[in-house]
Amino acid sequence: MIIVGAGVAGLSASLASIERILERGTDDARIAVLERASRADRGGNTRYQHRHLPDEGRPHDQR
Repeated sequence: MIIVGAGVAGLSASLASIERILERGTDDARIAVLERASRADRGGNTRYQHRHLPDEGRPHDQR
């Protein structure tokens, strides 16, 4: 299986595939995650998610 993109969706798909392979008891499957972005730019839109998370553990509305 080839998964394109190393953001949350791509990595979740790869993990789900690995779990399914293990459940079936097969060991002949291969999974490749391909990412075009540079190491600094990896993560797709997930890279921007930190902007929507609380700072220093404080809820968003208390900043």
